[in-house]
Amino acid sequence: MTATLKAVLAAVNVLGLQTRERFDLHDRRFDQVDRRFDQVERRIDDIREGLGARLRSVEEGQAEIKDLLIRALER
Repeated sequence: MTATLKAVLAAVNVLGLQTRERFDLHDRRFDQVDRRFDQVERRIDDIREGLGARLRSVEEGQAEIKDLLIRALER
């Protein structure tokens, strides 16, 4: 094997290692983003549930007020 071929193979090995390291770095970053996205998604679900409960409470209050007004007007 010639010195030039050895140098080329060594350079290819180094580039392969660097490429793997970059992919690993991007995989870790993607995993972090994915976890953060899951947290945000859970928080949105919690907020949506809370808003739904509040909306039902407001609707129930309005129905009670409506019933009271109807009773008062019927007297």
